[in-house]
Amino acid sequence: MRLHAIFMLLSATAGWFLGGELTASELEEIITNLKGSAEVLFGIIGIWLSILFPEVLTKLSVASSINELFEESKKYKRLILPIMTSIVTICFIIGFQVLLPPIKRIDFVLKHATSMKQIGFAVALFGSLELIFSYVISIFPVLEMTRRVDSTEIIKHDVLERDKQIQKR
Repeated sequence: MRLHAIFMLLSATAGWFLGGELTASELEEIITNLKGSAEVLFGIIGIWLSILFPEVLTKLSVASSINELFEESKKYKRLILPIMTSIVTICFIIGFQVLLPPIKRIDFVLKHATSMKQIGFAVALFGSLELIFSYVISIFPVLEMTRRVDSTEIIKHDVLERDKQIQKR
């Protein structure tokens, strides 16, 4: 929680000092790039989950109640948080992109264009910091798993499994 508050403070400060000088097209480009980064994070973490930690998806999908789902999700927070951050970021940006054309025509927004750009930059920076944080914490479970398992053993296991499957045919 403290780290998120620091991200908010940094984003608001940078937005105030740096965002007002941006053009609208530069801000739109930043937001589009943020959306692309969120989509990439969603894809990478989704693949990691399905390949390296398939039990996570199974346990979450067979939870019989909301309480059980919540308890299971707490166990895998480091793997689920990046996906949730990506989903929230993507949804926010899609909403922003849909609402931007009519918002640009509102008199209040036009009169306070510099403040709006500062706010927009601050929000985009906050989203970027959250995504970077998500990338970083998603690496730790994978590093922990690779530390515990010798990669040559995984390769031997895969080769033996393929040989068994070929012999069955």
